[in-house]
Amino acid sequence: MVPASSFLLLFLSSLTYLLLHHFSLVASDQDLILKTCQSTQYPELCISTINSDPLSNTSTTKGLAEIVIQKAEESASATSLYLLNLQFKNGVSPVFQRMVRLCSEMYANASKAFDESRKALRIYQYNLARLEVNAAKLYPKDCGDAFRGTTGLTYPAMLVKREELVEHLCDVISGILNVLFRF
Repeated sequence: MVPASSFLLLFLSSLTYLLLHHFSLVASDQDLILKTCQSTQYPELCISTINSDPLSNTSTTKGLAEIVIQKAEESASATSLYLLNLQFKNGVSPVFQRMVRLCSEMYANASKAFDESRKALRIYQYNLARLEVNAAKLYPKDCGDAFRGTTGLTYPAMLVKREELVEHLCDVISGILNVLFRF
């Protein structure tokens, strides 16, 4: 029969090993996040986007790219839905309604391009993933160009910020994809 003190000692040493091992993994994963994000054009945006996902501490570089793509897709999709709702607001001119509907479609297309990029990434088609990200980056810009090119309309500040966010997230994704190309 094993004495209780031996069992307790074995249990505590096992627990200590597991805790130390777990925390060293988290620290090394944070190192991966920092190292990966430092290779992007917007490191702070990269770090904050990745850290907003609870799975980021267990991700590979490819997994980090997937997290940022997912967040960019969610942003584009939410913008598209916001714009759809905006077109039905009282007192909105028909020209503004058409433009908002057009922009909603563009952000929906950006969301689809991000989805396709994530699918390509999952099967290690990094070039295709990059092409889809580049396409996603253009859709919000086209929305802004359409607004700016329409007489009598002002490009809403919220859309300016969304366009910049999507553009910057695309730059972050491209930076992470560049890291993956080096492997």
